[in-house]
Amino acid sequence: MSGFLLLFALPAAFFLTLDAIVFRKPPAWVSDALERVRLRLRPRQIVLYDPFTALTVQHRLSTLATEIQQLEGDHRVFARAHRIRVAQTAYDAVLGEACLLAGVWEVAPPTRGPGDRAQDELELASRGWFW
Repeated sequence: MSGFLLLFALPAAFFLTLDAIVFRKPPAWVSDALERVRLRLRPRQIVLYDPFTALTVQHRLSTLATEIQQLEGDHRVFARAHRIRVAQTAYDAVLGEACLLAGVWEVAPPTRGPGDRAQDELELASRGWFW
């Protein structure tokens, strides 16, 4: 037993302490392990949302999608590119709210790329969201 302690436990404790002193945060594998332990001890609570909130968000998504399609089809609109960009930004914000409501995300990610919109729409459609 003392051989195990000398070979594995003491060097591991030494390097963890050194890592905590130098980088001021634990390594990623320690953080992940602690998060898994925390989730087992205190599982996430299921939050039930008002279905009318989901319907409101679906209606807003539908309205914004229709507006984007109309702007893309009408070439006579003043400042068309700017309006499309604004409408797409609003659509992405409402899509993020829908993803939070549907449980696609637990916390909103800090940045989203251009290809993530289609992925989020597919995830929402697989969960029964249509607009």
